[in-house]
Amino acid sequence: MNNALISLKAIHSFEPSNICRFCSVAAFTVFPQAASSLRHLAIPRRHYCSSQQSTSGIPSKETLLRVDWLLEHVTPGILKSRLKPFFDICVDDVSFEDKLYNYKLSRKSQLLTHIAKIRLYYRYRSPFNKVERVGSCIYENEDVIVLLWRLSTMESSFWTYFPSFITKKEPKLITSEGALDIHVNKDGYIYKIVNRKITASDREGAKVMEAIKAEQEELRAKAEEKEMRRRAEDRMLRRFAPYSLRAAAGRSCFCRTFSADIDHSHEKPAPFQLQHIQTRLVETVPFMFKQRLDYTFYRKDVFCDDQIFGLKKHGIDQLMQHFGTISVLAQITLPHVHMETVSVIPVIDDGTVRCRWRVKYVSFPRLLMNPRLFKFDYRMKNLSWFDGYSVLTVDGNGLVFKITLQKTQRDEEVQLEEKSPKEKLAEKIAVFRPRPATNFVPRRRHMSGSEGSKRMLSRHSVRYAHAASATRAQIQKAEQISKLPNGLTVASLDRHGPITQLVLLFRAGSRYEAANEHGLVHHLRNSVGTDSARYPGLSLLWSSAVCGGRVNAFSTRDVYGVSLSLPRDETSIGISVLGHIAQPAFKPWEVEDIIPTLKTDNAYKQPYAVAYEDLHRAAYRNGSLANSVYASKNAIGRISYKTLVDFASKHLTTGQAVLYGLNIEHDRIVTYGETHAPLNNGQRLDAVPSPYKGGEWRRPAGEPLAHVLLAGEGASLNDPKAMAVQAVLLSSLGRSPAVQFSGKTANCVASKAVGTNAVVSAFQAAYENGGLGGIYIVADRANIAKAVVSAASAIKNYKCNDLEAAKNAATNEILRASAHTYPTAIDRATQILAGLTTEGAIVNAVQKGISYNEDVLKFELPSLPDPLPKFKAALEKFAAPKESDLVRRSFMPLRTHPDPLIEAYFENVTETGKSRLPWELVRPAFLWKIKSCMDEMVRWHRQREGLDSFDLSEGSENKRMYDFILDKAAKFEAAPFTWQRICELLHSPSRHYRKADKYFRALDKTINVVTTVSEDGRRMTGNPPYTSETPDVYSIEQLFFGEERADCDFWDPDFAYNAQKVTGSPNAKDQLEPLDMSRKRTYCSDEEAGPKNDESDEEMEF
Repeated sequence: MNNALISLKAIHSFEPSNICRFCSVAAFTVFPQAASSLRHLAIPRRHYCSSQQSTSGIPSKETLLRVDWLLEHVTPGILKSRLKPFFDICVDDVSFEDKLYNYKLSRKSQLLTHIAKIRLYYRYRSPFNKVERVGSCIYENEDVIVLLWRLSTMESSFWTYFPSFITKKEPKLITSEGALDIHVNKDGYIYKIVNRKITASDREGAKVMEAIKAEQEELRAKAEEKEMRRRAEDRMLRRFAPYSLRAAAGRSCFCRTFSADIDHSHEKPAPFQLQHIQTRLVETVPFMFKQRLDYTFYRKDVFCDDQIFGLKKHGIDQLMQHFGTISVLAQITLPHVHMETVSVIPVIDDGTVRCRWRVKYVSFPRLLMNPRLFKFDYRMKNLSWFDGYSVLTVDGNGLVFKITLQKTQRDEEVQLEEKSPKEKLAEKIAVFRPRPATNFVPRRRHMSGSEGSKRMLSRHSVRYAHAASATRAQIQKAEQISKLPNGLTVASLDRHGPITQLVLLFRAGSRYEAANEHGLVHHLRNSVGTDSARYPGLSLLWSSAVCGGRVNAFSTRDVYGVSLSLPRDETSIGISVLGHIAQPAFKPWEVEDIIPTLKTDNAYKQPYAVAYEDLHRAAYRNGSLANSVYASKNAIGRISYKTLVDFASKHLTTGQAVLYGLNIEHDRIVTYGETHAPLNNGQRLDAVPSPYKGGEWRRPAGEPLAHVLLAGEGASLNDPKAMAVQAVLLSSLGRSPAVQFSGKTANCVASKAVGTNAVVSAFQAAYENGGLGGIYIVADRANIAKAVVSAASAIKNYKCNDLEAAKNAATNEILRASAHTYPTAIDRATQILAGLTTEGAIVNAVQKGISYNEDVLKFELPSLPDPLPKFKAALEKFAAPKESDLVRRSFMPLRTHPDPLIEAYFENVTETGKSRLPWELVRPAFLWKIKSCMDEMVRWHRQREGLDSFDLSEGSENKRMYDFILDKAAKFEAAPFTWQRICELLHSPSRHYRKADKYFRALDKTINVVTTVSEDGRRMTGNPPYTSETPDVYSIEQLFFGEERADCDFWDPDFAYNAQKVTGSPNAKDQLEPLDMSRKRTYCSDEEAGPKNDESDEEMEF
């Protein structure tokens, strides 16, 4: 602090314009972002600093805050220490007015003398004097800092200097208070000081100021903690990132796992913490005699019991000194020495890591006696060695707090024998002998020279023998399910496979979201991998990666879960990681960090995913099963960390969970669930019923292929017989081929119906107490209508001709899916959570419990009503709404008519291309709609790019197009020839254009036509029909040109032309068919066709 004040004085005295520049760093260390917070607070009569100053001579709020920080540290030393930092920021002619004691001073020297006199007065008057700063406040548009002070002095008398136990009196403390108005100029110098009484306004302002400082100090502490965490993770990442790349090939080094803000030293270590110590020892022990060892995983109070040298060391410093001394002495006394790790084994039961190490060396006497040891290859084959054994005891924080070095036994030194010429000759002769075809090797010569009676098997024989014995021992056990006392359901199936699948599943899908929590489960799913309550997320992920594991988070409408796939030998580590990684801590800054991942998920949704979500909206309407598993654009970022914490505490409990393991022992998973699972206890919560209602949902898109899901109410997941019936039905309807390029199955009903112009596959969505079943059709836009009608007709008239074949196909599909461990583990965990606890119940029901019943296997389709009568009724009572009555659809930025049928009519025209209603009925809505769309585009354009970005003043080009479009629309006596394209532009303006001027030009081009069409889409013109026995080009052109052909004597203004009475060439009917104006999209410029609107991305899903 003193250094900061000295630097402040130096800078201030050297350059006045840079007032408190150094102080700004220290000030914001104590009080960050105070200036921005003060602008929102106010008290009676005065307000705190604002971002703008009303007078140019008033200093900025930052300058006042820095001076206030300096006064805060100078005030307590007025009667004790020097005040040079304070006087350095006072002008020479500073004035001081003391209204309490009637003093007036006008120079800095006089003020200095006055303060010196006050010090002498109180120092000799009383043995105890203390000046305290009560508080301070800064007011808006003023150059004053109000400093509240308190002076405490002890009453002085003869008895004051005697102890109280002699005088029997307690000394009296005299307290006085006041306020200093310190005026600061715009350069930050003090030019006036007024000492006065404290007012109520001053006390209130000081309280508010202190509250702001306390709040900002708390924010600063949190920001500092977050920054320290980030730096620590960056350091660990830079240090251990090269090792993490080896995770797929073998064991690698990963970061230290430690608890955040919680001391677990009294607990037993987790398995992955022991593995962490194991990996660190494997990596660092070989560097014992080469470089300084890694001591970051030792506790500061570590105890070392060295039984080799009979020494005991306490603390990390003594341990480092001890190992360093051994390393230096060994390098000095031995010409060659290095260390190796023979084996490192973590023992979970007692929380220790046992390391067997070996020191290989060459001594100086032996080197002098055998000069061949100077050769590296020869020396490495003939080294002397010691074996040692170390036991490292680990605490719950993953740190070693005790290390024991046990005594070693020196190996008998291998004597280097020179082979005799006779032995060398025998070896050369043995080269030419035929080798026996056996798996045995020659007898080994022992040190004593005698021949052993045993022969060593080759490695191939040993490998095959172990594999054969393991095969005999692999007997698959039945699935076991246990309900633990804490409410957790644990299930396992051991197939003795090499890969273990672990799944922790919660009854916390999107159907459990409240009405104001849509998208919460998506936030929860993407939070997997962040920090848990006890461990950093980076440590958990690296702990799973070092085991060769893969973590995957998933969610459906029923469940949320996390799965972990890893080698079977690493299940002790993986199962411990799974429990922590499935329950994030939802720290505020990490909830903000996952927002980009939510947007990425929505951006990469496939057409099937979009259609699948829309299917549930149509089937369940406002029910809980209609909730999407994706967060909408409006919901992203609106879910707070508190909402996530509340949801997790309610649903991520033992009563709502099931822990399922595939290829793992049941006893191991039960032990973990009973003693180590970090799950909160809780009861089961049933979901709100969501009855099936049915309906239709359409979503326009610009893709060349159309995707249709045709479904009905299906079987519930907890009803095995209904699931079996549904499996047989869907199998006979036809599923996607199981083998690529295998073609369609011969008995697939839906595939036969649609033919080769479409692709169809049956699907199902089974949930607890509900489900859907149907078919998925993909075809181009020209063939999708025919494919849907054909598939629906085939399903309505469906009859099962060969029930046994359908049952066998369904059985094969179920068994083929169960051969894959990952989907099988998730499916079985979901079924157990829904109540289907019997393994293979669906397959058994397919084989035994199904008989043919046409009522069961019949699929009824409801007829779709014609919307035209509703459109007609809405247009008959049409009235232009007020601007305040306009509504905004959730996925569109522009406001529309409050009656949805009006908007639905224009959407229907874009799909059919025909008006289907008299023009007199449509014309009022059309004129209002075209004007409303242009006004809304102008409003949206200015809202995004500023009020001056679009010129609609008189005489401008935009105003000319605006008036022309309205005038042209009012002159139409029938639907214009480009009616379909105009309705496309009116129905979704922001889908095609983002700028109002481009939208105006598109309307201008589209509406500037003469030809009109009738209600059924046939062309109408004002020209008389031109008949001729021979084809003439004018018979075609007259259909496109009206008054412009008057100079050719074809125009008759009194002639009312009816398109239905046209007579002419045999192709007249074809010529009168309306053109498909939707093809005009293909010829739009790239600028007109894009870019896509960010605010309407839900409409343009794919």
